[in-house]
Amino acid sequence: MAKIFVSSTFKDLKDYREKVQLVLRQMNHEDVAMEYYVAEDRGPVDKCLKDVAACDLYIGIFAWRYGYIPQGYDKSITELEYRKAVETGNKCHIFLLHEDAPWLPKFVDKGDDAQKIDGLRKELSENYTVSFFKTPEQLGSLVATSVHNWEIELGIAEKKEATPEIDLEGYTKAIEHKYKTLDLDTLTPSQKEDYLKVQLSNVFVEQNVREKSPPMELPKEVGRKIQEEWDIDAEFLPEGVTIEDIKQANVSYYSKTPIPVLDAITDKRNKYLVILGDPGSGKSTLARYILLSILNIHQDEKVNKRFNGYLSLLIELREFIGLCSENKCKTFLDNFHHLGETQGYHLTKEGIHTYLKENEKALVIFDGLDEVFDLNEWENINHMIAGFAIDYPKVQIIVTSRIVGYKPSVKSTMKHLATICLILYDAGEFKKNIATYYA
Repeated sequence: MAKIFVSSTFKDLKDYREKVQLVLRQMNHEDVAMEYYVAEDRGPVDKCLKDVAACDLYIGIFAWRYGYIPQGYDKSITELEYRKAVETGNKCHIFLLHEDAPWLPKFVDKGDDAQKIDGLRKELSENYTVSFFKTPEQLGSLVATSVHNWEIELGIAEKKEATPEIDLEGYTKAIEHKYKTLDLDTLTPSQKEDYLKVQLSNVFVEQNVREKSPPMELPKEVGRKIQEEWDIDAEFLPEGVTIEDIKQANVSYYSKTPIPVLDAITDKRNKYLVILGDPGSGKSTLARYILLSILNIHQDEKVNKRFNGYLSLLIELREFIGLCSENKCKTFLDNFHHLGETQGYHLTKEGIHTYLKENEKALVIFDGLDEVFDLNEWENINHMIAGFAIDYPKVQIIVTSRIVGYKPSVKSTMKHLATICLILYDAGEFKKNIATYYA
């Protein structure tokens, strides 16, 4: 991991800076930028220059603003950062806004500042092989290529033969469009559906989990009766099970201390997880929250820190089974390819295969194992998940299911995965949060 300083004026290039910083994080580098300690382009000069000197690479982004000149200096902070990079011998990668790019007049300097930025741009063009950009997306792509070439020069990365690539930007946009807001069909009156959009991250409440399977799977009415009175008739219990068996199992299970679910997911020891929960406990919501967080569509400190630079993929098993029944899919990779062709995921079967084979930074979530109702299909899906783990041993895997839908035989089909089962509960806070939001 390298430390890379991102320098530019702030207000006019905010979206462009964010795109570059996202690219750098996805490439597993630490981006250092002024906004991490000040939200204006009036940053403390000493801090800025110290950070530049401590970095391995300087990225300079210049449009048509010269920038703020701090008291006691004759140059803007942006130019001072560039001069410091040159002074300390840092490699400089320079990106200039194209002259033909549409730009708001309020972000174009006039007078002396216009002459200064014109002069600086001219100097940069003469001293460096600069790249020109028009959009944040184009800038992100240019920076990714430039930094990768720098990695090759330093021996950080090896030059590879051309392989199918993943359009991460297009994929992220599709995921954001599909999952960023909640499906409110059952939560809001119909007249509100057109204009009420609640972001998942605004109402998400982290659930708690206990490790391993529940003490015993019983019909709900039996469990309810046991809670009310422990001396129920033996005829209500499964064959061979006594009240004492249930008591001991419950004591053993509930003596374990619950932990926040994201603590379990971000624990590097937990490569394979099965997350179980009753209907409405938030399994699918949790799966989507993890997906959005890893792709940096929203920020979660735990998830972003643990899965920095990861690719996250979600397979909704009910949807997958439907596609299989229509002969549109046979494998999970087919599923990704289909979504790439039909829902703007920009994924290909070859690209996903190559990435998962070569990259350790990937997490795949199989959501809704219990929603595969046919017993033969259910068994087949279990074997497919196990086979997927064998084919892609570097990948971290999460499976979600209702407790009742998680049959004991799953332990044999995925035995080699050393799966840790987590029981999900405390979904009430999430539902309360939604209700508060609407109130």
